Amino acid sequence: MTDRNMIAPAAGVGLLALAAWGYMQYRKNQDEDPPVNGLRVKVLLDPGHEGAGLDPGAVKVVNGKQIIEADCNLTLALAVRDCLKARKVNVTLTRDRPTRLNVNARKDIIKRIKPDIFVSIHHNAPPGGVENVTGTWVMVSGEEDKAGTPLAQRNRQLATSIADKVGPIIAHGRANYSSTVKTDQEASGINYGVLSACREIGVPGVLLETAFITDPIWQQDRLNGSYVASLAAALGEAIFQHIPIVNAAHRAWYGSEYGMRQQVSRCPCHN
Repeated sequence: MTDRNMIAPAAGVGLLALAAWGYMQYRKNQDEDPPVNGLRVKVLLDPGHEGAGLDPGAVKVVNGKQIIEADCNLTLALAVRDCLKARKVNVTLTRDRPTRLNVNARKDIIKRIKPDIFVSIHHNAPPGGVENVTGTWVMVSGEEDKAGTPLAQRNRQLATSIADKVGPIIAHGRANYSSTVKTDQEASGINYGVLSACREIGVPGVLLETAFITDPIWQQDRLNGSYVASLAAALGEAIFQHIPIVNAAHRAWYGSEYGMRQQVSRCPCHN
């Protein structure tokens, strides 16, 4: 065979090798966040409001310094994101800095990403500037809850897990501290836009009012880095432990291809 006749087969082998290498790189990039328990679960965290100078949310002045809800929301969301990423969970934030992001923009993000779990992170403020109000609320869609659907049950499961894990951290040993699951209608008399968006596309979603910014113990605790880490770890673990429930729902929908053994370990942020 002449050199000319050998060129075409050699070129073909080279192209195949290049295509194989390209596919391997593609798979590597796709698997940077490997599936958890056999399913690539998508978590969307939503730090409520926008930030100082924009929509700050609730604001409280303590010892001459402002406590800005939007900043507290973002600090906690970033820490929870890191906790979940340590477990190789595919997690996204609606914002990772102060930025303009109204309710409609958040709804668009929810519908575009179509997360498997959605948690909107807020901090609460009592009406009329009442002092020393305490408590943690985890809110679910009142519309969905009233319908009593399987999605409503999953919302309740997620909300209860968050309330059970986050409440004791914020309670800081206070026996009378309450951590409660409510519907958005019970809490405010309105349907929250982000929870309505979750309902429209069938996504389990809750809105966490982490603590009241008028709570004097929380006001001190929030300045402690280890407290923020513990709070983020508790919220991260509550979300992580909901993943098998998501997997079970997907198996029921898609069939046996997701029928693999579920295992949940503690979030490494606890270690």
